[in-house]
Amino acid sequence: FHIIAMGQTTDFAVPTTAGGLLEAQVSAIGDANNVLTLTVTGPMNGTDIDFIHSSMPNIEVLNLTNASIVEGGDSYHRWEVNSGGIATLYQWDGPWNTEDNVVGYAMFYNMPRLSRLSLPKGVTKIGDYAMRYNRKMTTVDLPTGITEIGRNAFSNTGITSIAIPAGVTRLADETFYDCKQLQEVSLPDGITDIGTSCFNDCEALVDVNIPAQIETIGNYAFYDNQSRTTPIVLPATLKSIGYRAFMYNSKVESITFSEGLETIGGYAFSNCNAVKAIVLPESIQTLDNNVFEGCDSIPEFRFPATIKQVPEGILY
Repeated sequence: FHIIAMGQTTDFAVPTTAGGLLEAQVSAIGDANNVLTLTVTGPMNGTDIDFIHSSMPNIEVLNLTNASIVEGGDSYHRWEVNSGGIATLYQWDGPWNTEDNVVGYAMFYNMPRLSRLSLPKGVTKIGDYAMRYNRKMTTVDLPTGITEIGRNAFSNTGITSIAIPAGVTRLADETFYDCKQLQEVSLPDGITDIGTSCFNDCEALVDVNIPAQIETIGNYAFYDNQSRTTPIVLPATLKSIGYRAFMYNSKVESITFSEGLETIGGYAFSNCNAVKAIVLPESIQTLDNNVFEGCDSIPEFRFPATIKQVPEGILY
């Protein structure tokens, strides 16, 4: 562990007038290795992102609300920080270049002591793996102008709650995969697609809504949300539910289907064993095997007239 001497500055507030100046500004205040809280106001480019990773392994709070990510500077890299707080360059991935108002691929990946990240208010896109493996990061502040979030953007982090901005229309594969502390999620109505394993293994997730305009829910999308208690209400816009999409949502007591749903994948609601009744819409065309396997609180099951062949293991 890094020992910070008494009287040393740990809270750094740094203004920049152009990308690439962060190192000089921080050095004028103190030792970058002592930074626990960093607030940046002004432009940042790839040179600055690399400086944060390579020289601030102890950072706990990164406030970029009034900063801006800009194109230019050196390419930034993925870094690994060992148990002694030493950052080393990861050789087998990257590097990448910054783009204006984009949190790029793996930009804040694996910052082991980071607990809070506030993104620049001008950001419109979050790239793949942007914040993955920040296990201690409990809070991320998102600007309202975001319209795109990449795969695994928040996966394997410690976030406890999040509200997705209204302009986002799709959640990519594994966006929140293995966020074991995540308890509450608010999704905007405009989301039409929830990708494969989006909330897979979010075992503490209690409250998450289904967007009013959703069209597809991917395989394993809400798999093993074993703490979820909010009812599953599926709107008329929904056409397909993927394989094992809601499997092991064992505390959910109510599932409401709407006319318009056409396909339910295998094991989609398997082991949702607190559910007491199921009424499927007549619009169903494909009902795969074992959809409600292990839902042993359902006393009876009626098939829509559109189903001509009883699937294998529908309840047991």
